[in-house]
Amino acid sequence: MDNRHNSMITCIFLAYTTMVLLSCASLIHGQYGSMNPNDKIAHLFESYQIQPNYNYYYIGPDSHPNAILGLDKKYPLATTIWKPLEASSEKLKPLIVGMKEQVHQNSELLHGFVILDPRGKTIGIWYSVLDSHQPVIIHDNGTVDVYTPDIDQERSGSMNVSPGGRK
Repeated sequence: MDNRHNSMITCIFLAYTTMVLLSCASLIHGQYGSMNPNDKIAHLFESYQIQPNYNYYYIGPDSHPNAILGLDKKYPLATTIWKPLEASSEKLKPLIVGMKEQVHQNSELLHGFVILDPRGKTIGIWYSVLDSHQPVIIHDNGTVDVYTPDIDQERSGSMNVSPGGRK
């Protein structure tokens, strides 16, 4: 009888846990994209080439951003914490130079990434140190959330990664 009682409690617990997990899953609107390292994207940034069909943004200090994001104009950025960047080589160059100087001091390297939607379609590009690429969420309404890295705090040991504009 004791085993039967324990089995019943276990079944109730599992049913409850399943309902909670399903409820949590239903609260998440949108799907996750991904970022994959890509040498061609790194070369685009390092040669200050602008893609005309992309809007550009950066996060971090103006003198040496933590990351630069290029997002296809078909996918509006859902957040406001990213700083818009005028799409020109003249505006991109000092940011890249500052990033290179900063990572050189920390013995790190910068990398390019391609941003893919859940079906593998390219929707953007990213430039940062290797371990700072972040989750990408494509919402049902077509907007995109790209989480922001805080590399300076990552280096000091207290990571502060949050969805842009949701603080």
